[in-house]
Amino acid sequence: MEDIRNTNKMITFKTSSHLYFEKGKSWFISVYLILLVLVALFVYLKQYLGAVVLAVAGVVLSIYSKIPPKEIFCIISKEGVKLDGQFYPYSSLKSFWIADIFPSPILYLDSAHRFRHLISVTLGDQPIEPIKRILREYLPEKSERGEDIRDKLIRIFRF
Repeated sequence: MEDIRNTNKMITFKTSSHLYFEKGKSWFISVYLILLVLVALFVYLKQYLGAVVLAVAGVVLSIYSKIPPKEIFCIISKEGVKLDGQFYPYSSLKSFWIADIFPSPILYLDSAHRFRHLISVTLGDQPIEPIKRILREYLPEKSERGEDIRDKLIRIFRF
């Protein structure tokens, strides 16, 4: 996150693949207790499929919550945005905005693709203005948009 280079219409930096929060035993105990109560409620209501889905979701949640972020390389240039080897030309993007939130600002790229609608990049301690300056030349900025609900829930529940 400390490595940034800003050359003629190009910014390169390293960042983490996603927001990550350390979770203690109390976090896991709380999540498992809530899941246990919900599964018991579904069983009591004879909604067995719902109980199974919640139990599986709990296992997935437990596994996913332990995955630390990997370091990815980001390039913002006059051709497009490249994230860890995946290139997004500006023609495949509709707009961008940056949610300046704690602990890390997040760059959102609104994709024109049907199945990958929103691309998010944690910016860490990268300066925001040079990134905005380059992106504004190629994409409209939707400054009124804020943090995506998925990222907000991850931050609130420290997932």
